[in-house]
Amino acid sequence: MVGLAATCPIPARGESGNGAPGAALCGLGQRSMSVVNLSSIPEHAEIIGADGVHVGTLDHVDGNRLKLTKQDSGDGKHHYIDAGLIADIEGNKVRLSAKAEVAITFEEE
Repeated sequence: MVGLAATCPIPARGESGNGAPGAALCGLGQRSMSVVNLSSIPEHAEIIGADGVHVGTLDHVDGNRLKLTKQDSGDGKHHYIDAGLIADIEGNKVRLSAKAEVAITFEEE
């Protein structure tokens, strides 16, 4: 396991002044920054949320984004997740810093 952490894109409670429950949504107790070695992520790795729920399967890394396979999309199109959401790389699994239900809201086409 490679111990990596990314900044949660949702502010933690009190940071934005609006009481956003960012740490709870992202599944992070403390926020820290580390550099993620994207080349260490194997193709077809499973992408999971902080809660362990399946988000998708990696087609390949495209710049600073994870390109997911079409088969997991439901609409037959590739979707992308920003690499900034990566919290950890665990063998053939990429764990995101956000729960699956939140991470999919950050997907791009």
